[in-house]
Amino acid sequence: MRLKYVYYLLKKNYEDLENLQLINDPYKIGNSTNNRGKVLNWQTSRLAFLEIKKIPIFNDFCSMILEDPYFANEKDVFYIPHEIYQKLQNEYRHFMVQVDTIISFFESVGFSENQCGFDVKMPTTDDFDDFSKNVELFNKAINQCPFLCVENEQIKLKKTDIGSIWFEFFIIATGSSIILTNLAKIVDKCIKIMSHYKTLKHQEEIYKQAKIKTDQMQTIVDCNKQIMKALTDECIKELHEEIPDIEIKDDGNERIRFTLDSLVKLIDKGMEIYASVDATQEVKDLFPTSDDLILLPKQKKLLENKETE
Repeated sequence: MRLKYVYYLLKKNYEDLENLQLINDPYKIGNSTNNRGKVLNWQTSRLAFLEIKKIPIFNDFCSMILEDPYFANEKDVFYIPHEIYQKLQNEYRHFMVQVDTIISFFESVGFSENQCGFDVKMPTTDDFDDFSKNVELFNKAINQCPFLCVENEQIKLKKTDIGSIWFEFFIIATGSSIILTNLAKIVDKCIKIMSHYKTLKHQEEIYKQAKIKTDQMQTIVDCNKQIMKALTDECIKELHEEIPDIEIKDDGNERIRFTLDSLVKLIDKGMEIYASVDATQEVKDLFPTSDDLILLPKQKKLLENKETE
C-alpha cells in the first residue's frame, strides 16, 4: 500500500476512531457490585475500522474488534464483559498512539491534505536509461500540450513515494484546477485509443496465425495504421469540443497528437495515472479507474504470449 494512501486513510478516519469510547461501567445486583465495559459511538467508529483494516499493520487489531461477537451488532451503545473491556482498552490506547505517531511522521516529511493534484506510476523497468527516457517522454507530453498550458495554473512535482516509482504532482491554482480536469479528459481519450489498438493488434495476430500472404498482411497493417490515425483525429476533435476555452495555435493539434501518442506508449508499457487520493470526488470520477489502466497491460501480455505459442 502506498504511503500517501495510508496517511489519507488515517487522516480521513481519525475523528471517528478517536470518538470510540470504552468506559468502565459498574452495576449492582442486590448488594454486590459488578464491573462491565460500555461501548459508545460504535457505529461511526465501526465504519472507520473497516477502512483502517485495509492498512496491513492495523489489520489484526481491526479484525479482532470487528469479528468479536459482542461488536457484531447495529447498536451505537452496548455492554461488553469486563475482561474484554480491559484487554480492548489497553490495545485501543496503543493503537491510537500508533496512529498519532504515523500521522505526525508523515506530516513531518511533507505530507499534507487538500492539495489538488495527480499521481503517476511510471512503467516498471530495471534499466535506468529506459526509466529516464520514460520520465523525459512523460515530462514533454505534459509540458507541451496546449490543453495543459493554462493561465495562472502550473504543474509542480511534489515528491516521489518512498521505495516506489510513484510521482506525486500538485497544481498551483487560484480555484478549482482546469489543468486537472483537462488531464482527466486526455487520459480518458488515451484509454479509448489503447482499447482500439489492442483490438487491432489481436486481429493482426489472428491473421498471422492464419498464415495469410505477406502483401495481404501488409495491407492489413497499413489499414490499421490509418484506423488509429483517424481515431486519434477523432479524439483530438472531441477534446476541442469538451475543452472549448483553450486557445490553440497553428501547431496545436500536432502537439496534442504528440501528447496522446506519448501517453498511450507509456500506458502500454504499464504507466498508471490517477487523481490524488485527496482530490474531490468530482475530479476522481473523471479519471479512469485502476481496472481501466491495469487491464490494458494485461491484454498486452496475453497477446505477447500468443505470439510465442
